[in-house]
Amino acid sequence: MTTRRITNALLLIVVINAAVCALHAARRPIDGDEAYYAMAARQVSEGHTPYLDFFYPQGPLLPYVYAPAVILGGHQLLTLRGLSVVLGAITVLAWAFWLRKRHSDRPVLAVIALLVLAASPGFVDWTTTVKTYALANLGATAGLVCLDRALWSRTPHRWLVAGGLALGTATSARLLYAPLALVPTVALLVKAGDSSGQARVRASLAWLGGLVAGTIPITASLVRDPDLFWFNNIQYHTMRHHQTNDGDLLGQIAAALAALGRTLAQDPFLVATLLLSAWGVWSWRRDRCGNSGRRFEHIVATGLVVHVLASLCPNPVQNQYFTATLAPLVVPLVAGGLARLPSRYLHRTTASIGVVMGLLMVATIIQPRSAVQADPVWRWTHFRRVCAKVEELTAPDDVVLAFWPGYTFETGRRVYPGLENQFAPGIAKMLSQDERDRYHVVGYEELAFAFSVDKPELVINGIWMYDLNESLSNEETANLLDVMSRRYEVVYVDGPAKLCTLRREYPR
Repeated sequence: MTTRRITNALLLIVVINAAVCALHAARRPIDGDEAYYAMAARQVSEGHTPYLDFFYPQGPLLPYVYAPAVILGGHQLLTLRGLSVVLGAITVLAWAFWLRKRHSDRPVLAVIALLVLAASPGFVDWTTTVKTYALANLGATAGLVCLDRALWSRTPHRWLVAGGLALGTATSARLLYAPLALVPTVALLVKAGDSSGQARVRASLAWLGGLVAGTIPITASLVRDPDLFWFNNIQYHTMRHHQTNDGDLLGQIAAALAALGRTLAQDPFLVATLLLSAWGVWSWRRDRCGNSGRRFEHIVATGLVVHVLASLCPNPVQNQYFTATLAPLVVPLVAGGLARLPSRYLHRTTASIGVVMGLLMVATIIQPRSAVQADPVWRWTHFRRVCAKVEELTAPDDVVLAFWPGYTFETGRRVYPGLENQFAPGIAKMLSQDERDRYHVVGYEELAFAFSVDKPELVINGIWMYDLNESLSNEETANLLDVMSRRYEVVYVDGPAKLCTLRREYPR
């Protein structure tokens, strides 16, 4: 196969993957978390700052990346999903570039390795959402590609700076990438082939310098207000799941490992990918590539293990922490595993591998990824009906109090302060009044006050109420419903969604 044909084949995979992702983005059920990511992007587009002006329990970078899509595309969740698809396509394109460079002598290997990424159900399913995965995966991919180019280059420092910068941006979007980003720094310092100690230090500092530049959004937020940064990124997560943080460390470790086991049991595609990667790592000694190639795979394998361990730390552990992030990270290891298979075996099974991967991908992504997605309330038809009714019942400048901010975002209505994020009410009772004001969190008292003074023009309840319900006593729930029902009446019901407007006897 000529170089041109290799390039064309790899580009065709990139285009097909982008098309599949675009179609999937248009039909995939809404993930509840997408609402607060989209709302955060809208807040930034309107001049607000994460943590300082609204509650946002993630790294600070994503709202700034997605804010232009809000400005240019309006308040449309699908527009923001389109940006995720673009970021995912660039990720696949970057690995296509790497495979063409490193494995041009074995074109079948390059094609199959890229197919493993492009056909990964987890990659397709989560890259098409408005969440951190598309942006973080692109940063991690760019960082690894630059690292490999540095290991083969006679002037590696610019590649090292670029790689550190890329993985720094991944960390700024999703803090769980921080341990992965530090692995090359240590690897470059500890083991650098025949390089002198001074050269190793310079290489490590170059990577670290880029990493520091990439994490400027984190540094800026931390310096501006350490307490706000700590609460949004660390303290909130421990408070939200306080019922499982009972001090039983062994129990939490067992629960995390069980979650990983369930993830692997439900995703045979991921298991097959990891086994192929493990084969490549195990058979390193028979590798035909140079020391730089083995060293790169060693760093990637170490980073993969570190990333998995980091992903076991949140409480609770979600399957998307692995299915959404591992496929891009294992591409070099998959290529290494394929490179160590007998050539005749690789050539004879190319077509069958491609067909099996394609069928497995389609069969996996057409099924709901969780019980939440299977709920009809997350279907686009339901979402659009409710949004249309919201627009009918309100004016553009009206305040809407919705316990799930997806409706507020899509309709462009003003969000009730403190409900930019659906998780906020669940931890309000664990905070003092001053802390709720400082962290932009609303709870029982704030909601009761809002209903009593008729502040919101429209109230949407029934969707994502469990965080609030779990935090309130039966008496508080009854009192809150009584205050609301005295002032507001239900005017529209669609499934669990209830739209309530001010009663006629309480005109504004």
